Amino acid sequence: MKSNLIFLFTMATCFSGGSLLKSQAQTAPDRQLVLYEVTPVHGLSDDSGRLPAEVWEKIPPTRSSFVYWKVEPLPGELQSDIQMAYDEKGLYVRIVNHEAHPEKMRALVKTRGSRDLWTDDCVELYFDPRATGVGFLVFTINSIGAQLERKQLDAAVSVDDWRANNWQVWPTRKDDAWILEAFFPYSDLEKAVEPEAFWMFNMTRYAYTSGKFQGTTWSPGGNYNNPSCFGYLYFRGEKSASTESLAEVLRERVAAPWVVAINGKILRYRGAGDVEILSPQEAGKGVVREADNAFREVDALGAGDPAFADQLATLKRDARQVSFGTTEEALDNMRKLAAITAQTRTLYWNEKIKNLLDNEIKK
Repeated sequence: MKSNLIFLFTMATCFSGGSLLKSQAQTAPDRQLVLYEVTPVHGLSDDSGRLPAEVWEKIPPTRSSFVYWKVEPLPGELQSDIQMAYDEKGLYVRIVNHEAHPEKMRALVKTRGSRDLWTDDCVELYFDPRATGVGFLVFTINSIGAQLERKQLDAAVSVDDWRANNWQVWPTRKDDAWILEAFFPYSDLEKAVEPEAFWMFNMTRYAYTSGKFQGTTWSPGGNYNNPSCFGYLYFRGEKSASTESLAEVLRERVAAPWVVAINGKILRYRGAGDVEILSPQEAGKGVVREADNAFREVDALGAGDPAFADQLATLKRDARQVSFGTTEEALDNMRKLAAITAQTRTLYWNEKIKNLLDNEIKK
């Protein structure tokens, strides 16, 4: 009996472990990308290098927020709208940081070049003009316009004496937001933009108005220690790029598998064939089908103990709450449902092993 139990346990563990790893690989969410199309604005800046308000009003923003320093982050609580434009002189950035309690913001650092700037409410802008996902330039700005720049060659090497001397910042504070406008000449970015250029980029935001540190990132998983997870900038020509052309740019330059929302569609690429261009509802069908299959497998085992039944009921309830009405909902809920599916299959194999062992013991 003892040898049979050991053999059964060993085989069941190997079988369940191998199948579980396979199922988790099948249901693991694709890397979620973010991409922003930067607008050309030739000849529209004033003598100071600032764009007029009426120009910014015509430039679409990007809003993307994920919890900082997480491999698989949930949506972040801090919301910021980022706008960008470019011309022959440099890159223009405008950021509206929505804030319910601007009176609680930290703005203690007033001198340029302070390494303590991150301890204030601030943003960090990361540029990788060569789109390598290895080195980057980072520019930190707090709500009163104090500035800091840094150059990172790779994960281990930073250039401590590097300076960017010509970028400018114009801060504004409102009752419900603080706003930054900035201009980066190409001499500070170390590379000029040409139409159809493709850069990597990220923005992180730090806030303290809740009484504790909060951090968000524009691109999920992107941070100074993980530049390979930065998002992407596409510098369009005079006409906006089509969804199909952006899909082709990403297919050529970004390793699969990935998924991204562009122009109200979900683009998904698994590494073979063409990029799928799907509605949010179409994109959700695959993960819904995998979740349904996992639930059917668990239901086929029959009723288990109360703890098993409670876990299963919770997973089913959470799965019923997902929706795919918009691209934002689709991307968030594809990740959530993939995680639910993986948990359901873990529950299945735990119960399967328990049933096998119980049956052997009764013999």
